[in-house]
Amino acid sequence: MRQLLAVLFFLLLAGCAPTMAPQKLPSDCRAEATRDQLLTGNWLQQDGVWRLRQSALLELGPKKIPLEGFLRLDLQQNEARLLAMNEMGLVLFDLQITATDQQLKRAIPQLQQVKG
Repeated sequence: MRQLLAVLFFLLLAGCAPTMAPQKLPSDCRAEATRDQLLTGNWLQQDGVWRLRQSALLELGPKKIPLEGFLRLDLQQNEARLLAMNEMGLVLFDLQITATDQQLKRAIPQLQQVKG
């Protein structure tokens, strides 16, 4: 009986021991970088195509509409394309924006009636 209590006590103590090693900051931590280093490493300053995804919950009175947004940002051509869909995959709008123009490629009729 004493051995069983000793084993249970040991397991209880072992269960409370920390299991992870203490975390350390990486050697190239952004907090230690200079302003110029941060600006050159900024993703908006680099050439390339970025694809970003975002989820949102639109609340209109008692209605709650989950949305998915996709943004394709081409920094070389200075162009952005934004697509928003509802939870079933219906495209609400598809908007292309360049440095000089914006073009609505597709939109549901309710959005097309809104001016601007």
